[in-house]
Amino acid sequence: DSPAGNYAANANVSLTLLPQDFSGAADLRLQFQSYCDTEFGFDYGHVEVSTDGSAWTELWRCEGNASWQPVDIALTALAGQATARLRFRLSSDGGVQRSGWNVDDIRIVGTGATCDAQAEAIFADNFED
Repeated sequence: DSPAGNYAANANVSLTLLPQDFSGAADLRLQFQSYCDTEFGFDYGHVEVSTDGSAWTELWRCEGNASWQPVDIALTALAGQATARLRFRLSSDGGVQRSGWNVDDIRIVGTGATCDAQAEAIFADNFED
């Protein structure tokens, strides 16, 4: 989130991948590197999924682990889905703000499909700079 400073109080910002077609895929996994410098217990990085673009389900969350860590999430429910979206969302309360959540090397892998999320395949909402 905030390469030049801390994230905002009461933040709700997201980075959403364009819709993906997983019709022919199985054994799907989302893999990425995560750096989550947030207020432990109050501010979170969420990985969420939607098959309709409006209702989102949380798959994973981070809080306060200020070091780069690999993340590997099973996407079992998405196998065979014709359309699905994944997003990375930072939420915060009005208390302490820290440097934020960074993700890198985003990959969706599985049997029958491998997708590297390229810069042109990502939509960011409420991100500055």
